[in-house]
Amino acid sequence: MTPADLCTSFCFCLYAQNWLQDYILTFTPESALGQVDMEGTRRALLALPPQSPQDSDHFWNAIRDETAAEVFLQRMLAAKNNDDSSSHPFWQLEYSTQVQRLVELGSIRDIADEYASDQDRGRFLARYGDYLMEGVELDHLVPDPQGPIRGSDLGDRLRDHHGIGPNDRFRLEQLTYGTDEFGTDAAQRARELYRAWNLFKAGRAHYEEKLFQRGLLGVTYDAKDRKSN
Repeated sequence: MTPADLCTSFCFCLYAQNWLQDYILTFTPESALGQVDMEGTRRALLALPPQSPQDSDHFWNAIRDETAAEVFLQRMLAAKNNDDSSSHPFWQLEYSTQVQRLVELGSIRDIADEYASDQDRGRFLARYGDYLMEGVELDHLVPDPQGPIRGSDLGDRLRDHHGIGPNDRFRLEQLTYGTDEFGTDAAQRARELYRAWNLFKAGRAHYEEKLFQRGLLGVTYDAKDRKSN
């Protein structure tokens, strides 16, 4: 394996580890993170092949309403003792609660189904987005003379569009969705600026990734390093 291959492999492993931790933190309190079986979670998420569109459609149709969900639950109960998931907390719930949880899961198919269309997701979010976002804190990029983010960090196109000088400074601030402060014109502009900044950073990262793949990032190895590999 060449040094470049080793570097790429290391970067991918580091990215995967950070992604896994961020993923777990979305539904696990940070204080309980040390109790999570990271290796077991990694295998559960990445070891199985992706679900086919047919299997996905079959699953979501099976929990589309209470009647279908109850039939699906009966099949799960019949097979419960034959798999490794029998200790899952789901099985500690009352039967009626289990059915309710399955129906609730089925109700968000438009955003949870990986094969859902963009149009279906858009319609769902337009109708229920306010309920889903209530209380969620979102980042805003707001002006601050002492802020750590400079206007020069935002890119020429972004600065020109928003009339930002290269020496202007900003900070990140979190506002809770649904509050009065979140709904102000200034907060709306701050969100637009933050989204544009994210797009700029993502584009720059994508460009650097392409340069790295082509060996144009300026990373070099001397003859001794190459010979040892």
